[in-house]
Amino acid sequence: MQSAAEPSFANEQLRVRYVALIDAVRDLACELDEPQQDGDVLAIEHGLELAHRMVGAAQIDNLARIEAGRLHRIDGHRSVKAQVGHVLKLAPEEAGRRAKAARGLRELPEGAAALRSGRIGLGHVHVLVRVQANPRIKDKVPGQQKRFLRWAATKSFDDFKLKVLDWERNTDLDGGFKDNERNHENR
Repeated sequence: MQSAAEPSFANEQLRVRYVALIDAVRDLACELDEPQQDGDVLAIEHGLELAHRMVGAAQIDNLARIEAGRLHRIDGHRSVKAQVGHVLKLAPEEAGRRAKAARGLRELPEGAAALRSGRIGLGHVHVLVRVQANPRIKDKVPGQQKRFLRWAATKSFDDFKLKVLDWERNTDLDGGFKDNERNHENR
């Protein structure tokens, strides 16, 4: 990869679509530099968020492909997080969030579809995969996707997060006290 803006492609159709996407974003950014009507400024905010969610979904899906094909090993990286962090020059926290989302959404197909369609944001996904990563309840999370997505559609993000984390706490009855138990036993 020459740079984040100029990758090389073997697939010509993929290259054409990539160039069209980059050109469209550049054109939109130039258009937004010009004075706009207030209503258009507010309307484009929604469109940009939708695009952000869809591009985020594509990034996460691509990381899942990298992990599944073990493509991160080609350059000697031990993990997808290390590979994406190094190649894209991401902060370690961002690389970690993306890698965790790619792993977690494998088990949450309805959540992945909601992100791809733009119905939920990346913040929602990070909450879902955080709960999905809990080893004591991870088998129960996929069955709750419809409920979680309903909360995402009807509640503010903060209320959504509280509801999901409350569900986690109520479902993982041993989780909140595990460290206290271990400390007590080790006395």
